[in-house]
Amino acid sequence: MSPSPAPFGLKKKHSLAFALPLLVRVLLRQADRQRHAILTGDDPEALHQYRVALRKARSLLRLFRRQLGPVAALLARQLAQTAQMSNGLREIDVLLHDWAGWSERLPAELQPAAGGVRLNLQAQRDVALQSFRRQLATLPAPLELLADSLDPNERADRPLKKPLRRVFRQQKRRLKRARRQLTAASPAADFHRARIAGKRLRYLLELFAEVRLPRQNRRRIERLRQLQDLLGQLQDAESHGHHLAGLAAQPVWTQRQQAVLTAVREQLLQQACQLREGLLGHNDQGPAK
Repeated sequence: MSPSPAPFGLKKKHSLAFALPLLVRVLLRQADRQRHAILTGDDPEALHQYRVALRKARSLLRLFRRQLGPVAALLARQLAQTAQMSNGLREIDVLLHDWAGWSERLPAELQPAAGGVRLNLQAQRDVALQSFRRQLATLPAPLELLADSLDPNERADRPLKKPLRRVFRQQKRRLKRARRQLTAASPAADFHRARIAGKRLRYLLELFAEVRLPRQNRRRIERLRQLQDLLGQLQDAESHGHHLAGLAAQPVWTQRQQAVLTAVREQLLQQACQLREGLLGHNDQGPAK
């Protein structure tokens, strides 16, 4: 079982006007701490946590845009642009993390060449990290200060219980609808849409855990986490396949290294097919009820 979400000091009597800026400010403060860790260290987990904090803040801004007004949409877009700067680096980080497992499944005669591919990927990661650090260093102010621009309207000036219930139900319906439309032949965008809907629902449950029923909430979060793991593995398999296809087009590889890239890509295609079948079976279990 995953650890319980951290408390934020929220109570049912609090209003959205109090809770939303508080949560966004805490999340952006977390992102700023990870930004410092990225600028001064080299731990891929710092980048992952940086992106998670930004995603959670963006999710709140989008789901409660009616209560926060037009500035919320502007802030969400700004955070999205900030997160996009790290996409290339994160892709290589995940590739390197999974590379050992893929290499072990290659024929013995290709494994030495797989080591050469890994060294090339590591060199590309070093370049991407330095580029991302330069972009981070140009951010004009701590992200936390962006939360000061939020201006909740009269819709937010009410206790949490009723508006939260409405948004929870809306997001559950979106997830259910997105999952019901999935088939084995669905494009990657449809699976990604279901993943986003599940993430937003899970973030709601985690961020407002203090005003939900604890036992029921933990079970729902865990079921959503299991679904997200499968959807995340599928997205990684498909995006890695596209990334490796682009890498293979570069004129820097030996014949054996090209064979390695082709073999790993075939592994990813097989994995994606298996995950699609598993997700359709997972739909029948209804983990997000």
